[in-house]
Amino acid sequence: MAVQTHGISTVVNHSEVVERGSGTMVSRALRLLAISSTACLMSCATLNKSECETGDWRSIGLKDGSLGKVSDSRLADHSKACGKHGVRLDSEQYLGGYNDGLKSYCTTDVGFETGSDFGKTSYSKSYKGVCPEELELPYLEGYIAGLKMSLDMVSKELADEEVELGNQRGAFLVLKALNSSRADGMEENMEESDRSVSDKKSAVSRIVSEVEKWLTARPELRDQLN
Repeated sequence: MAVQTHGISTVVNHSEVVERGSGTMVSRALRLLAISSTACLMSCATLNKSECETGDWRSIGLKDGSLGKVSDSRLADHSKACGKHGVRLDSEQYLGGYNDGLKSYCTTDVGFETGSDFGKTSYSKSYKGVCPEELELPYLEGYIAGLKMSLDMVSKELADEEVELGNQRGAFLVLKALNSSRADGMEENMEESDRSVSDKKSAVSRIVSEVEKWLTARPELRDQLN
């Protein structure tokens, strides 16, 4: 199969790549893919060789706990990362630091910050149920309050965008009726606006589901909503 790309003819025959002219975009892309894959293998590990060999497991656990990470999954990831370097993780030291780290994470202020960011950041940063019983309720009080604020913000953005989308649709119908060439460009804008509205609706749904999940788990939190 011959592919013409900016004056460069690249012939691809199954796995063989024959270059003509100054080079081939295909082989370049393959090299970049190999480089990026190697970089991911190195950077995606939770700990590097130096960290594993230093073995400051308590500090590593302290950091994970202060970020609200799940101890079981982090232990597994760290063990896998260090196992590649022939280093065995000390889980007792790690968990000692981790539990101390939770004391700084499981607060009302951090809960509020996490909840208020829920609608605008990765949903993987949501509360994972890591706080011990005696610290969880204060954390969740802040978390629910933050979720409510996030819900109000996203709901307002959704309402504004729905109004704007309605205006765009009205203008589009007028231009279409007039056979105006501007209708084509407006149709593209409408599609973008429609995607944004759909994303906001999904965000609202996720926030509501998150609130309901924790209100079901801890019914005493419902007093906050009154």
